[in-house]
Amino acid sequence: KNISVTWLLERAFERARHLYPSGQIEADSTVAAWLQAPQCPLSLDTYLAGDDIVFTYHL
Repeated sequence: KNISVTWLLERAFERARHLYPSGQIEADSTVAAWLQAPQCPLSLDTYLAGDDIVFTYHL
């Protein structure tokens, strides 16, 4: 179960990272930072703000 959920979340983030820069999807500041994380390191506050509730309402 955890393996399949992890795979689905990875695909969702992969797709969102592809769509976000072109403005095809919107995200609040926390999720936007996570979508840009490989290029822009997260601050500790931003990292901690990314809890299950924040990510769930975007999905």
